Amino acid sequence: MNEGKHMKLKNCFLKYLGSFILMCILVNQVMAQPKPETKAPEAPPKEIKIEGTPAPQQSLKITSINFRDETLEAVTKSMSKLTGKSFIVTTDLSRKKVTIISEEEVTIEEAYRAYLSALEMNDLTVVPVGKFLKIVSSRDAPKMSLHTYAGKYAPSSDEFITRIHHLKYINAQEISRSLQSLVNPRSMVAYEATNSLIVTDTGANIQRLVEILEHLDIQGFEEKLEVIKIHHASAKDIADQLNNFLDTAGKGRSGPQSRFAPPSVTTGSEGGESISKIIPDPRTNHIIVKANDQGIEKLKDLISKLDVPVRGGGKIHVYYLQNSSAEKVSATLSKLVTSSRGASRPGLPTSGDLEFEGEIKITGDQETNSIVVTSSLQDFSTIKDVIRKLDIPRKQVYVEAYILEISIAKSKALGLSYTAGVPAAGFKNGLVGGFSGTQPNSLESVLDPTKFLTPGSGVLGFVTSGFTEIKLSDGQTRKIPNATALVRALATDANSNLLSAPQILALDNEESTIEVSEKIPTLAGTTLTATGLTQQNIQREPIGLTLKIKPQINPTSKVVRLEIDQVIEDISNRKPPSDIQGQTFASTKRAMKSTVLVKDQDTVVIGGLLKDNVNETSSKVPLLGDIPILGWLFKSTSQEIVKTNLMLLLTPNIIAEYGDFRKLFDQKMKDRQEFIDRNYSQDDRKTSYINKMNPPKRDDQGDVR
Repeated sequence: MNEGKHMKLKNCFLKYLGSFILMCILVNQVMAQPKPETKAPEAPPKEIKIEGTPAPQQSLKITSINFRDETLEAVTKSMSKLTGKSFIVTTDLSRKKVTIISEEEVTIEEAYRAYLSALEMNDLTVVPVGKFLKIVSSRDAPKMSLHTYAGKYAPSSDEFITRIHHLKYINAQEISRSLQSLVNPRSMVAYEATNSLIVTDTGANIQRLVEILEHLDIQGFEEKLEVIKIHHASAKDIADQLNNFLDTAGKGRSGPQSRFAPPSVTTGSEGGESISKIIPDPRTNHIIVKANDQGIEKLKDLISKLDVPVRGGGKIHVYYLQNSSAEKVSATLSKLVTSSRGASRPGLPTSGDLEFEGEIKITGDQETNSIVVTSSLQDFSTIKDVIRKLDIPRKQVYVEAYILEISIAKSKALGLSYTAGVPAAGFKNGLVGGFSGTQPNSLESVLDPTKFLTPGSGVLGFVTSGFTEIKLSDGQTRKIPNATALVRALATDANSNLLSAPQILALDNEESTIEVSEKIPTLAGTTLTATGLTQQNIQREPIGLTLKIKPQINPTSKVVRLEIDQVIEDISNRKPPSDIQGQTFASTKRAMKSTVLVKDQDTVVIGGLLKDNVNETSSKVPLLGDIPILGWLFKSTSQEIVKTNLMLLLTPNIIAEYGDFRKLFDQKMKDRQEFIDRNYSQDDRKTSYINKMNPPKRDDQGDVR
């Protein structure tokens, strides 16, 4: 038995001794290799494959290794023979020198780690490519195909690897910013979906990071959702104040960035609070918070100091309007509150935007133009948002109107050409809202009532820029601005009657009225007295001209929609019964309602309301003409029927802001001056008076601009 044991020990010793002698021979051969020349290559180095032989046992100890001022190329060849690994060299290693000295015996694995450290000192590393190891720059290594590890085990050598590390409590995005200085630039990426870190670096450096993370990733820093009830204030106002305060606190600190941040942003602070989101819920008046325990406690402390009842505030709130009418706004809000109460009853659909937590009373004070609301603070906050959207500046429309009566009998004395008609589809010679037939070239055609009775007639559009040349009855011609050519010409002719030229300024979508009238006696009825006599009841009623205009502006196309309501009443030529003549008068009424679309500063003409005036004249021989029956031989009578055509000209001007009034005034003065310059050579006698109201602008030399 003892002899058998001795033989086994002897054989084992001889086996290990032989291996040891073989390794010593290999090491001596490596140490005896001549140093390569360090001449610079003439061309970029090609890939060189260094194939090794199968490595001996990694646990076998060898003699100490010593590389004194050796090139990396020589050391790589030695390591290939020593470890059995095959390398692909893509860079010039002959210029890089290293020194590896070990006075003690080391294993092959320890020698290979020392080799990787030497590469890392020269900004190089190895990456696996099939059965080879490719020597590349450390900057390019993260882009290569590296070994990827996920879990607790990963090599801790100087070889480049990729490791995925999952975090339990702390935020991956936040901790990656804090640890960037410990790794190479862009070598660590945070993946927020799984709260993980993806790191590409040497195994040793990654292991150091993991040890640091194990001390930081502890319970108590994880974030969760918390719903906080607001009792006295508005949840939206409190959330806005918290976001503003916490954002300011994060930006104002000179050290590490604060974890206080606006919604959807997570940062850190020295106190350990972590707050990611603060979201208000106006419908339930709650605040939804995403934060860790310390952050939630911090927010609750701040909210308790802000959400307190206001002393003396009560439930009565006043909002002063700037642009709208308190009466109209209060009526709109009252309807809104009433509809929300109806929708909140069981069985009816509800809307979160219309729900209120308590009773609401809304009153408009006309004297101060304010809205008085009796409600909770939360309900008033909702109503206040609605008021702000209603109380906005409104545009205005300045409408120039001319109302004319034109006698057809004498209208041939004057002619006028126009160019504003637009061809209508489906009509060979028709114009949109204009006349059928050929284009007229005189006032006779424009004012002929038969033209207004044809299909598609009634509205004629004139351009407002430029001038029109008209011919007067005396043969002279004048150039007149298009917008007022018809009005100015007819106002000076005996055949026309300018009834009114009102200038109306109306708010957008609000009706304006101009009325000019007088009261005349009219017959209201008859009554039979107790004595059997008939008594006429006379009352005084207003007759005259009434013009109502309601504009509506299209802000995109600058088109104004005009709702027009015009009424003209006049005394009729018909005589009342003889028993009440002188006490009452008959009247006529001409009314028109229309809706038209006209662009800003264009003119629209509406006409076609006709009236017959009967003029009777008689002539006779004095005394003889008064003889019954025979008197007809000495007298004559004539009857003339004159048709008058009523026309309405409207020119809207959109006033978007107060400065547009000045632009309109300047344009009128410019048209006036052009009219004077075109038709008169002498100076305008009223220029000095107008300049007092509107001083002319002068340049540096004193000339009028």
